[in-house]
Amino acid sequence: MHSDIPQKSIQLRMNLEKSEKAVTTAAESYEPSVVARYLISLCTDFNKFYQECPILKEENESIKIARLQLVNVASQIIKDATALLGMECPEEM
Repeated sequence: MHSDIPQKSIQLRMNLEKSEKAVTTAAESYEPSVVARYLISLCTDFNKFYQECPILKEENESIKIARLQLVNVASQIIKDATALLGMECPEEM
């Protein structure tokens, strides 16, 4: 991993990769709490990423695009996970 990539970006990306396993585990074990715990973990990592890594103020265009992609993927996974739990997700905060 590159030392110039903020740790919070790496941490968020790694957590995003766990979404499918969380849903599969929850379904196989009939435990929706697995998805709820994953969602809390993902939102915590996203908040840390958002606080540490400027997105729209980033001057390097390729870094800005990469961060926007992380935001888009995280947003979709959060929406999907909340829907699986029967909850509605606000469009903006």
